[in-house]
Amino acid sequence: MLESLKESRIYKRLEDFFYKKILKALLLTSQLGRQSVLGRADTGLNFEHMYDNKAEGITAFGTLVDRILLDMPSVKATRNRKDNIAKILRNEIRNNILRKRKTRVLDIGSGTSRYLGELKNEYSGEHIEAMCLDYDKDTVTLARRLAGGKSRVKSHVRYARADAMKLQHLRDLARRIKWIPNVVVASGFIYYLEDAPVKELLKEVRQGLEDQGMLIMSNVQKSLSRKLMEKVCTTQYGGSWAVHYRDPEKLRAWLFEAGFRDVVIGSDPWGMYNICTARK
Repeated sequence: MLESLKESRIYKRLEDFFYKKILKALLLTSQLGRQSVLGRADTGLNFEHMYDNKAEGITAFGTLVDRILLDMPSVKATRNRKDNIAKILRNEIRNNILRKRKTRVLDIGSGTSRYLGELKNEYSGEHIEAMCLDYDKDTVTLARRLAGGKSRVKSHVRYARADAMKLQHLRDLARRIKWIPNVVVASGFIYYLEDAPVKELLKEVRQGLEDQGMLIMSNVQKSLSRKLMEKVCTTQYGGSWAVHYRDPEKLRAWLFEAGFRDVVIGSDPWGMYNICTARK
């Protein structure tokens, strides 16, 4: 009887009213909720707020709502994803130092690349060099500001606006400046792509990666707040929240099909994100 009620039109209308009228109004009072509702759900601006983990709101009540949102398991999993990528990068940098080789990172769909921002304080330009690319101009502006304003010109971690799906342009640029990455990070943006573009992207990334280089890629296996996101949140492209949830073994097969080897896939404590690493 309960299942039939959930399938009824009345139930669906009540559910839509709750999410789109009541819950949406509450979310608009908080920083994280407001950005998620007003088309910034998938941008580096939103993720940076999650990483900072400091509640903000229009009112004291909005700040309380923001605190509740920042303490949600899905947001904790997002911060954990950032920390895990940083750990993998730190390990690769240390290994490359012993090999007397500089780590050159290409971060595609980078957001603010918080993990690289943290690592650049540990390692100098002698050890790491990074190019971070994101399509959202506000995110790139924020990333540059966090990197130190005008001093970014001399920084070993640089940010630019670019379309992640036009990797041929990136390879042409790499040939001109004689810069080939030995680490490629491809994180959140692939969640929004259909299967065919992701498979093509993996092949393109492998072609542009130095021999023995590493790909670091994240996958979203499930969402702990899926209904909330789908009902009220929107992306920078103006559409509703539509994420592709994938079995990590599907990604393993795609990576091998693209020619990668030594594939390692881990999961977070919430079973939400997978971090995949693979070698060319």
